[in-house]
Amino acid sequence: MRIWDLDTGRQQHRLEGHTAPVWNVVLADEDRKAVSVSEDATVRIWDLDKGTLAATFTCESPLQAVAATMVFHNDSNVLTVIAGENSGRVHILRLEGENNTASQSDGATT
Repeated sequence: MRIWDLDTGRQQHRLEGHTAPVWNVVLADEDRKAVSVSEDATVRIWDLDKGTLAATFTCESPLQAVAATMVFHNDSNVLTVIAGENSGRVHILRLEGENNTASQSDGATT
């Protein structure tokens, strides 16, 4: 994935890591982070200010759907990601703090 500066038309960052097509990307944390899901069965969270990978979650099957929002939790704002696998499984991921401490809850759809 590539990040471009729309004012200058210049590429700012090239975000590398996915090994298969990326199906969906959303912005979060006041557009400072991007969350991508891919056919490679990973959710990747990117720091757009630095152009680096902040966290990776590996799932069991390819992913196609993702949503992300900031949620107030334990006295701080937490990036919360909801990602859906092709198999129907849904993951709720929370990324907290500077060290990108992660927690995950899973659920299956019926």
